[in-house]
Amino acid sequence: MKKICLAVIAALAFVQPVWAEEVPGMPRDILSGEKKKMTMNLEECIDYTIKHNPELLIRKEQLEEAQAFVGLAFSEILPNARFQGQYNRYDNHPYISYMQNYDYAMNAQQLVFAWGRALNNIKSARLSAKAADDRVAVQRQDVRFRVEDAFYNVLFARELVRIATETLDLAEEQLRVAQERYKAGETSNYDVLREEVNVANLKPQLIKALNQAQTTKNFLKFIMGLEMTTDLQLKGQFEEIMEDAEVDAAVKEGLANRPEIREVKNREEAKKADIYATWVQYLPQMTIGVSNLNALEQAFSPNRAPWSDYWIASVNVTMPIFDGFRIKSQAEAEQARLKQIRTQKERVNQTVKLEVINAILDMKAARELVLSQAKNVERATEGYEIMTKRYAGGKATQVDLLDAQVALTQAKVNYVQAVFAQLVSRARYKQAVGEYAK
Repeated sequence: MKKICLAVIAALAFVQPVWAEEVPGMPRDILSGEKKKMTMNLEECIDYTIKHNPELLIRKEQLEEAQAFVGLAFSEILPNARFQGQYNRYDNHPYISYMQNYDYAMNAQQLVFAWGRALNNIKSARLSAKAADDRVAVQRQDVRFRVEDAFYNVLFARELVRIATETLDLAEEQLRVAQERYKAGETSNYDVLREEVNVANLKPQLIKALNQAQTTKNFLKFIMGLEMTTDLQLKGQFEEIMEDAEVDAAVKEGLANRPEIREVKNREEAKKADIYATWVQYLPQMTIGVSNLNALEQAFSPNRAPWSDYWIASVNVTMPIFDGFRIKSQAEAEQARLKQIRTQKERVNQTVKLEVINAILDMKAARELVLSQAKNVERATEGYEIMTKRYAGGKATQVDLLDAQVALTQAKVNYVQAVFAQLVSRARYKQAVGEYAK
């Protein structure tokens, strides 16, 4: 009996606090309020979470911000036009005889040549926007994996509830047999008491499993952005899979598809453009301009007719002589950031390789565990059936029967743990090779 309880407790401890599925006998939500019923499978959970996940929504807003900076960078190479109007009133002015005047001016200016500074600013903004888009893909990939990992935890929790229920059913059947044998005078009252204690000890484990399923489902609602009052039910099958992968091909696929690698490469190229745009500030910059001015009265041309406009065209060349080492310091800071990005790029490449290799190793190990434990469940089931018949016929002791029950329960737990590990390792492999980012 003690071994059975330990086996069930160990299995329940393996369940992470994640989403749970509706299980017969599960306690209902204790929260009051109108309940909206939703039934979803894995893909539906993923789609809903991608649309409502707060972290992903923030990344999308950051992408919109980065795209707006592209337009801001473009504004530097486009004409800049403005209008200015003015009203002046004079009182006892030394050389202006009229009391009031109206004037306006229209100005336009265009950058002609800046040694590629503006174009590199545009290039940097575009690459930064691509990097922001890659960060959206990274977040979407992470959300997808979290959903799938959590979904498999739900199925795993459901299987543990099933095992706990089956174990309790077996114990109750053993109690019934012990009672019949006691009535027939084939066993002592001690055997009946022992089976009653066994049943009583197993009931709290089932209650704990059902409660765990309910609390994990509430966590699912939180991740998905659902109200706690939502009546969420999940659909899915907990079954083994048989997949394999070749290491070199998988690593190549991961390096080609992972958005983390694209993101750091885009940031590197953007920073190179920033450095170029910083250094060329030392060089001359040319702009052209044109202005149209008009006024009711002309202060220095009293013979001009009212509202007689005139034009001014200009060519401007500017070049810094001394800026207090501002450009030099800015360039050095950009160079330091570029070195950081390059270090990050190498680290990301190594991380992707590690994740792919470990995911493949986990898949292989889980596959071997599934195969071995599936066979072990068959053996344990056959052994329990034999021992049940022997005990009913008085050819086996109650200890023998309890040992067979413990072995069967442990075999079932080991099997569902192996299947769970296999499903999660496959999900981790998909993330590692960038399949979730496509």
